[in-house]
Amino acid sequence: ASLRDRLRKGGALGLEEALGITRGAAAALDYAHRQGVVHRDIKPENILLQDGQPVVADFGISLAVSTLGRERLTETGLSLGTPSYMSPEQASAEANLDGRSDEYSLASVLYEMLAGEAAYTGPNARAIIAKQMTEPVPRLTAVRDVPPEIERAILRALAKNPADRFPTVGEFGRALDLPHRSASRTAEVSPTGRSAGPSRRMVALVSAVLVLVVLAALGWYLRPRALHTAALERQITFTGSTIFPELARDGKWLAYVTSDSLMVQEIAGGSPVLIFRASQLRSPRWSPDGTRLLVGADPHPEAGGSADGAYEVPRLGGEARKIADHGDAFDYAPDGTRIAVSRQDTLEILDRLTGKRLSVYGMAGRTWCVRWSPNGRWIAMGGPGGVRLISADGLTLRTLDEAGFWATAWGPDGSSVFYWTGGSDSLPALAKSHIDDVGKAVGSPSIVLTGFEYISPFSVSADGHILVLSRQSGSNDVYTRVTIPGGSTIAHKVTSNTYSKDQPIISPDGGQVAWIERLPTAVRIMVAPFEGSPRIVASYQGQWPSAVGWSLDSRELGYVLTDSVRHIVITKLDGNRPTAVTGADSVNWKAFAWGTHEIVAWSDSRHAFIVVDLASHQVRQLPPNPDAPQGMYQPVLSPDGRQLIATRSRPAGIPDDLWQIQLNGGEWRPVLFPKAPNDLFVLQWDRSGLYVGSYLRNAQGLLMWRTAAPSGPFKPYSMPEPSDCNRGLSLSEDHRRMACLGGTITYDVWMVTGFDPDGQ
Repeated sequence: ASLRDRLRKGGALGLEEALGITRGAAAALDYAHRQGVVHRDIKPENILLQDGQPVVADFGISLAVSTLGRERLTETGLSLGTPSYMSPEQASAEANLDGRSDEYSLASVLYEMLAGEAAYTGPNARAIIAKQMTEPVPRLTAVRDVPPEIERAILRALAKNPADRFPTVGEFGRALDLPHRSASRTAEVSPTGRSAGPSRRMVALVSAVLVLVVLAALGWYLRPRALHTAALERQITFTGSTIFPELARDGKWLAYVTSDSLMVQEIAGGSPVLIFRASQLRSPRWSPDGTRLLVGADPHPEAGGSADGAYEVPRLGGEARKIADHGDAFDYAPDGTRIAVSRQDTLEILDRLTGKRLSVYGMAGRTWCVRWSPNGRWIAMGGPGGVRLISADGLTLRTLDEAGFWATAWGPDGSSVFYWTGGSDSLPALAKSHIDDVGKAVGSPSIVLTGFEYISPFSVSADGHILVLSRQSGSNDVYTRVTIPGGSTIAHKVTSNTYSKDQPIISPDGGQVAWIERLPTAVRIMVAPFEGSPRIVASYQGQWPSAVGWSLDSRELGYVLTDSVRHIVITKLDGNRPTAVTGADSVNWKAFAWGTHEIVAWSDSRHAFIVVDLASHQVRQLPPNPDAPQGMYQPVLSPDGRQLIATRSRPAGIPDDLWQIQLNGGEWRPVLFPKAPNDLFVLQWDRSGLYVGSYLRNAQGLLMWRTAAPSGPFKPYSMPEPSDCNRGLSLSEDHRRMACLGGTITYDVWMVTGFDPDGQ
């Protein structure tokens, strides 16, 4: 097994284990350097673990450089190293590298073993190298406790100038001896009485590896490579706000949504063309002949529309024609004469020219994506119930994959479907499922691409060889602010890495903030005091925690953990093993509230809120809300624990609103509220009143109102926010402390060629 396998399974390593692996690898590299060999590609994949001992493998780049010469290799377009571990001088294409380049790479590997993440990350190689060249090394002590002498050694080995590093990688390895280990080192002997040091074993192993690599390195590096990870080869757009990419069938034209505009451009290049403006644009679809686009929109008045619906727009602009009212997703039939429209729990087939309803099919649950197969026989649908197929005549309905996510696409002849699913590490992956003539899945789905952090709309060309998707990049951070006597404030940036963070929430005692942090291969629950360093409370690979919340005594954290179902899990901050408190109910990932003696959560399986007694774990159900067919989320309990307010999910284009119920029974009643610009949510409910918020579009600001009781009246309420804070606001009960998310998240379209090289 490789060190990469070890990191994927267990995350960050213990200090002694990480240092032991690094010292062993350093000894092996030191020997190689004294023989005049520089490895040039030290990374976790190339450090093998045999009986707990590290083995440095794959001197292929070193051999290729010495055999072919650097100039010839560069001409072939090969990457001489791996960006996350490459030294700055190697990234700058310096010809004469010495062992200090490997020292930098090995220090990068040690940093990842201790932090659980590489020192520099980014959406592509260029971004990673830019950070290496310009940004300081992130401090290890921001994510875990590390002895000062160890951090100093790592920082020295990661110096941007080789002259500032250790003279040899051997000296770097010796600098990683902990004081207690150095004191007893002379007494460490093997059962045979010889020194237990790794040098002889490492020398033999490195020599063997060098001999074997001579036979295979060139063939390995110059062979055609299968595409197993999301090698996003080319960025197509650069707006930072581009979503819903859609390829024409010939793969030459691309449509996408940016802000309030529907754009079209040629894949080969050229300037994008604005063809339609509207708010709430979604899911554009090309007509089969590529001359028109169908798009969901809520048009601006100047565009000639007055209501949400499906609009048809000429490819290069012109008058938009409304075909259907409302709808969640749309697509053309292959012959272009009909369109499919999903509306909540129905699928309708309409005549394209007249908009006349030709047929309507009842569905179990909402559908967010509709794709008509190229052969016209099937319509694929993605939504909360997984990926489903319905025959074009409505007579056959099948669930293709219950674990599939909403975005789908068809293979060239309609015998396979692409869709999002959970990969082996629970992060999103693109899967392909084959179907037979009656719409049944043939065998198990295969994973086509991995390496994604987020799901997004995607599109595949008619021949199956080009994929486009909207990729998220940028970073966000957790900020806190404390108001001190006299009215001045102290703002603090709690986090410093580039991983995505969600849902910062202040503890009831106001002393700590918790949040969720999403790494490429793990999801972590983090906690930090208002004036201190973050620490990891829990880390998961293969499961998906979300919706973190505090117990009222600030001693426990709860979160929704997605496995085969979504459970609510509680963990104490003292490190006790997490405990699941819900059983068969699949709770919603953004819908639970913690009371004095109970937890309230929305059950997707019951379509109602459940109340879980924390002492007995017994579950009772609150009355369903008949006015919320699309469900409810974000429940909040009153300070006395007697009332519940939750947000009702509404159809696209209609702001979500608030409803309330007594926790001991009764009926749901709407919370009467003046018209809000966007979805409403309860920001806080404490003894001073009920605080309601509504984010402006694109998270450009937060409007807040306060009322003494849910019956109103609501009055505007203002609270200054720290700079760069644009979402995820959490308040302490005295309103003197707050936490929020800040930063910039961007979306652009990327293209992968050779997407499905195996075809059908």
